[in-house]
Amino acid sequence: MRSISSTTIISACIATATLLSASVGTLAISATASAESTSTNTAITLNDLADSSSAQQRWISEPTSRIALNPSHSQTDDAKPTSDDSLDTVFYTNQDKKTADNVVRNSFTDTAQASTTATAYDEGDATPALSDDFGPSDEGSWTATNGKGSISFVDNAGIVAPSGGDTWVGFGRSVTFDAAAKPIIMVTVASTTGKWALKINDGSSDTNLQNDTDATGTFAYDLSDFGISGSKAYTIKIFSSNSGTTTFKSLSIHARPAQSDDFTQTSIKDWMTNVQSNNGATISQADSGLGATIRSTSSSNFGAVAKAFTVDLSKTPILTVAVNSLSAGSKWALKLSGANGSGDFAIIQNDTDRSGVFSYDLQSMTGKTGEQTFSVKLFSTQSALPTSFNVTRLSFHSIDYWTQNPTDYVNTWNPQSLDWKGSYGDSGSYSTQDLFVDDATVSRLIDPTSLSDGNPTLTGNFTGTVSWNPTDRVLTINNGDAYTRAVAFPASATVSFYDSQADASMGADGSSTPTATSQTWLAIMPNDQKSAIGLGYAYDTTAQARTDAAKSAVGGTKVDTVVAALASRVKEWSEFLNKVPAVGDYSLHVTDYQGTSQSEIRAMYYRAFVDLRQTVVPPQPESGISHYQVATGKAATYNGGSSRNKASASWDSLLGIDYLAYTDPEYAWDSFIGMMADVQSDGNLNGESLPSRKAQTAWMLYSVTGDKDKLRQVYSAVKAHMTWSSKNLAWNIASHYPGSGVPASDERDLEFVASLAVDLGYASKIAATLGETEDVSYFTDVQKNLSSEFSQWFFKDGKAVQYYWTSKADATYDQRKGSAQYVATGLHMPNLSSGEVAALMTRFDEEYDPSQQFAGLASDAVKAPDIQFVAYGLLEQGKATEAETVLEEVLRDVVRTHEFSEVYQAGATDSSGKQAEPISRGESPTTFGMAQVIDNLWILNGYRSDEGTPTFVRLREAQGGVSGLTYMGKTFSISNSGSEITLSGDVTSIPGTCTQYGQTVAVSYPISFTCGTIALSGTSVEAGKSLVVTGARYTPSTVADLYLGDLRIASATVDKNGAVRFNAVIPSDTATGRHTLRIQNGDITAQAQFDVTASRPGSGGGNSGGGTSNGGKTNAAGGKVSEPKAGQATDASAGASVHTGGSAVSPMLWMLGIALSIIGAGGTIAMRQYRMAIK
Repeated sequence: MRSISSTTIISACIATATLLSASVGTLAISATASAESTSTNTAITLNDLADSSSAQQRWISEPTSRIALNPSHSQTDDAKPTSDDSLDTVFYTNQDKKTADNVVRNSFTDTAQASTTATAYDEGDATPALSDDFGPSDEGSWTATNGKGSISFVDNAGIVAPSGGDTWVGFGRSVTFDAAAKPIIMVTVASTTGKWALKINDGSSDTNLQNDTDATGTFAYDLSDFGISGSKAYTIKIFSSNSGTTTFKSLSIHARPAQSDDFTQTSIKDWMTNVQSNNGATISQADSGLGATIRSTSSSNFGAVAKAFTVDLSKTPILTVAVNSLSAGSKWALKLSGANGSGDFAIIQNDTDRSGVFSYDLQSMTGKTGEQTFSVKLFSTQSALPTSFNVTRLSFHSIDYWTQNPTDYVNTWNPQSLDWKGSYGDSGSYSTQDLFVDDATVSRLIDPTSLSDGNPTLTGNFTGTVSWNPTDRVLTINNGDAYTRAVAFPASATVSFYDSQADASMGADGSSTPTATSQTWLAIMPNDQKSAIGLGYAYDTTAQARTDAAKSAVGGTKVDTVVAALASRVKEWSEFLNKVPAVGDYSLHVTDYQGTSQSEIRAMYYRAFVDLRQTVVPPQPESGISHYQVATGKAATYNGGSSRNKASASWDSLLGIDYLAYTDPEYAWDSFIGMMADVQSDGNLNGESLPSRKAQTAWMLYSVTGDKDKLRQVYSAVKAHMTWSSKNLAWNIASHYPGSGVPASDERDLEFVASLAVDLGYASKIAATLGETEDVSYFTDVQKNLSSEFSQWFFKDGKAVQYYWTSKADATYDQRKGSAQYVATGLHMPNLSSGEVAALMTRFDEEYDPSQQFAGLASDAVKAPDIQFVAYGLLEQGKATEAETVLEEVLRDVVRTHEFSEVYQAGATDSSGKQAEPISRGESPTTFGMAQVIDNLWILNGYRSDEGTPTFVRLREAQGGVSGLTYMGKTFSISNSGSEITLSGDVTSIPGTCTQYGQTVAVSYPISFTCGTIALSGTSVEAGKSLVVTGARYTPSTVADLYLGDLRIASATVDKNGAVRFNAVIPSDTATGRHTLRIQNGDITAQAQFDVTASRPGSGGGNSGGGTSNGGKTNAAGGKVSEPKAGQATDASAGASVHTGGSAVSPMLWMLGIALSIIGAGGTIAMRQYRMAIK
């Protein structure tokens, strides 16, 4: 049931009595306790949250920084631990997210110089027969063989041109090698204005490897295909023809790689188009006949094809791919996915417009070793459409590493840093830590203490316009992406630059300064002292931005500064953990743990709060607004929010704001104010239209902080948006009609309608609080109308459905039924009829199964706001067993995924009946997953935060409590004994605060302010004598009255501390027996009973105020009775059952009435207030 107002005690108590029997049931699942090696009741520490598991998250940030470390690159790619601790970053600029990948990576070298000069063009062959990059040293090796012309060597390229009237010319180079051992000739042609050709001469005749072609790119030829073998002197001939000039970039003769694909007509058929993210993309033979063209015409601006490979990543970890001929505006990308082309699990190359030969160390980038089967997925991306590129070679091969991967490694996530330790056999190990030195500076701190020889060797990638300052040893990088980043190195590091990561790994062709083709830096760090590499960031690309970024980076190399920053971060996050409301019980009572534990649930809970704080994005004033954002996921890809809050979905982010308010109310309020500032004049919040939770968030923020000024500040925007939402009751992107021709504007979605109806209730509360009485009526009327339309739209022939389309009133049940989970959110809808509840429960029961993951509700997907509404609705409909089961099982299975994701899904069941682990889907990391963990645990421990006003609910098996909560700026805690909930803390200083709730299972009890305390100086007294009566928690500086039964016998002024004292004379004609004394102060009351032992002769015995208790008390709403000792202060508390004399009686309704009673001699008439107990 919905929580009840103190002004509707009679009807609320009737509903409570009805629910009392409905809430009792037999649980279908018996709980299996998990073994705990450590207590979950001790104070949390950073060490408790440190995660070295393979499922750990790898992102961190700071709420005041635009930078996040290790962001996700797609909805299916949440950053994972890697052997080289590769670091990616994202920077927020003008409401956009700019990523940089492989910014810094760890490796090791045991020699100061590489022992090989193999390049990517040699496909991993450490001893190629020829590796010619047409540099100065190769100039004398090429001689004319055919025709007239010239070959010149410029910038590591051989430029061949005919002359003297000839239209073609050839040049040759003699190489002695074994064609069986080194059968691959690979040539890279950068450009041609005519055509080019390639031949080989074995001393007797020429063999055409490549006839005249104008194709450019990298092409490989296997001599065995041409019948060439044997060890001898061969002449390799390159030609430029058709009167054109041809630029040759490289020519290599090397061993055959483990696997390769030259994209012939035959091999192209092995590439799949029925894959995830295909979007209609095609692959076909290139026009030149060499390689393939991948083309996309999708309006999504990307399309992909894929091919499955089985590769031993321990032996052949390098993937090399040759790409060229991108169409105007096109980019390409590469991912790894499952063998069928679905389930992307690694971004290997983000969108790039570069052509050339690219090599990637898949073992380092994925952390996978041994034989693996996966798909290589190639994307054509960007616009203008169509987009395309050519790919001519793909191979897997080994590498003769100069830089070494660790033999063993451990990654550890901490709130304050990302840690790594790598071992290198007999050479020992070294460790690194990534941390925020300040908002613009990230450092990788390197500790080589455990190395006996060799050096930590770090690398990093870069693209764009760069500048190198050898004095400050800082590389400044500008990608034209509205921000600048810089990398700085200490004086103790030896730095060099390479064309690729693979070249750097082999130590091939390095230079002391970056060249036009450099894309990777390598730094050999000292092995006898700590050192640090600094990463600096700045908004904009101006000279000042470059200066600022460089300065930040240089500061990040100073070890003393970095160590001090780490200590500061440890202090910051330790203090933050102390602010997080502490949960008393992390155990599961009604379901099995299925591999998780109380400790894991506890860690996930605190990590949810850490991630909430870290997902805050600071103001980006360049976008025209200076407010923080609680991003949907700071490290996620989502960027579809309103124009000045693009990272914030107006659903996901609101749930994050709701819970961040308990630890960081300033960020929470500012984020909400900033979001509502984007509400337009018509009430629309531009961006993705999502179910309304805006009024609820405003009310929760006000309830937590008590800041009425901020509530008033957002009120007009909230009201305008409520009005707009009442006319836009579905997702604004597309209709869910299973066909065409139905626009989104025609759709009515139960999930949207229920969410808005509930939100209108919060809007009414806000209007009442702000004195906007006309708006209270307006919101109430809209809610009533919506409830009526809800009944008309979503009950097809008595069956509950998710969809209704105004233009398709004849749609069938199957077209309209939707998901049972989304339909069940309607259980939280106000003003439901019994028939509607029954229909909704029928749909819920279709999928509800406590023996399945997520209680059977995740065959498709579940997400936090829907599960919240389902759980609240089950409680409100008296389904306590189902509510507790859903809350526990969803919590358990979210924890099992180890991720805070947008949606979750049950794992697939194989033919043997074994079910895979639960799946996280959609955006990740996001506030939905964080909110799910927090909200479920709070409800299970007795606290409902969704009402804003503190509300308490006791489930049948749950115990525990929550401490460190806040209401109206005052802290409070609750303890849940399993039979009642007790409130304590600063909030009890509010006059009349009741402290005991939850006597009836599954009933939601709002905080009540009708309870004072009362203490008597004795438990018995003679008539005509006096008792001292004291009380507390009354309204200061007001008058309180003391009643004997219904007779007012004294009045007193409450002091400034809320205390009151009466010296009460018991009237001499009071009958002997049990009587009640009651303090009344406005709505605040408390009462206690005592015995009159002697009275005036003839007065007789009897009771005043009724009852047979021995000093207990109740309040006007029928509160829980304590059993105080004589003279002990007692506390009246709201509740649904009353205990008198130690035995329980049925729930009571207390009605307030006025009666005239003639009291005393002379017929004096007094107003007597009495209460009637209805049993």
